[in-house]
Amino acid sequence: MNHRKIFEIDLRVDFGQSSRLQYQKRLMVEQGSTAKDVLSQAFPVLSGKTCCSTREVLGVNGIKTNPIKKLWWKCFINGDGRKVSPYRTKLKPGDLIEWKYIAT
Repeated sequence: MNHRKIFEIDLRVDFGQSSRLQYQKRLMVEQGSTAKDVLSQAFPVLSGKTCCSTREVLGVNGIKTNPIKKLWWKCFINGDGRKVSPYRTKLKPGDLIEWKYIAT
């Protein structure tokens, strides 16, 4: 029997320069979930190598990274994007996960 704890987090997705509206929703997630797992609950996610790992997010809901225009999907947890691994950092109750399509 699975006794994993379930808790709430907030997810925001900013599609940046695309014509899509920003998404915001409170979701229930299982203990052990990552920011990429949560994103996949809300939208189709395309994974692949953009820089360093084949697990990186290449696209969200049809909006793909564009290295030529320097547009990337960046993940922030509770406002911090520096020490976040979207596929390794485990979420905690009440976390705010933000995915932003931004120019670097």
